[in-house]
Amino acid sequence: MNVSAQQLDRLARLVEDMLDVSRMSAGKLLLNLAGVDLSELLEEVTERLSPQVAAAGCELNLDVEEGLRGSWDRYRIEQVIINLLTNALRYGGG
Repeated sequence: MNVSAQQLDRLARLVEDMLDVSRMSAGKLLLNLAGVDLSELLEEVTERLSPQVAAAGCELNLDVEEGLRGSWDRYRIEQVIINLLTNALRYGGG
């Protein structure tokens, strides 16, 4: 993904986050619950963030049981994982 596409993706996520805050405040945030394998989602997100992990000079090891299925809103869970990992990279001091 090139730099422009990454910037657009970040901007789109920021706008979605702001809209979510507004929806939560209004009591209108809807969750799209579906069967999601959390272990697969974690693998996908960590793979996608691997360039940022390398650029931060960090090492990220994923140790998770396979087949962690549940009924979750995939997009919301993905947001939480990305936010936790990017904050760790940004503020974790290596």
